[in-house]
Amino acid sequence: MSEIPTCKRCTHQCCENVHPMVTPRELYVIEKKLGIVIPTYIDNNLEHLSNIPAYSSRIRIQSPCPMFKKEFGCILSHDERPVICQLIPWIPHLFRTNDWDILLDTNRCKELSSDWLNTYDQVKKEFSKILATNPDWKQ
Repeated sequence: MSEIPTCKRCTHQCCENVHPMVTPRELYVIEKKLGIVIPTYIDNNLEHLSNIPAYSSRIRIQSPCPMFKKEFGCILSHDERPVICQLIPWIPHLFRTNDWDILLDTNRCKELSSDWLNTYDQVKKEFSKILATNPDWKQ
């Protein structure tokens, strides 16, 4: 997934004090790359989405995220981050009709601008590619 153009000017405010959801595969790759064990917990609030592999394990990274450094943000490159982190401030949402969409989490960005509205189509296309190619996100 490519980085959202407006995020390139990001001051990383939306990543502070988060506990991102990760798949077992993402967690393994990140821990191996960084050479650390990342503290996690199981989020039982996601149990209703357990038919989706990305959500089935319900693994969240404990806050503060060990990959986030206040001085410069995430220590991982954009492509190395978990899918959920690549999408921030957009959040994948599965509607009752089993259709995915992305929702803008305006609480995460303290400097929301009209540029975010222009990125919906771009992010939606990128997320559609993830849904088509990443086995963790197939239903």
